Amino acid sequence: MSVLDVPLVRWAIGLFSASVVAATGFFLFDGTEQLAVYVVALAALVGEPLVLKRAMEQQ
Repeated sequence: MSVLDVPLVRWAIGLFSASVVAATGFFLFDGTEQLAVYVVALAALVGEPLVLKRAMEQQ
């Protein structure tokens, strides 16, 4: 059993990545660029756990 079999771990990885991206957008960008970075953070928050789940199912 891998650590990525646990859903909480997969979502925590996505949350951490999204928070790093969002913090980068908050401190380094403004305006439209900041909104674009927030969209990327949202995609990371939702997409990463799903990709990790599919990767674990294929093993």
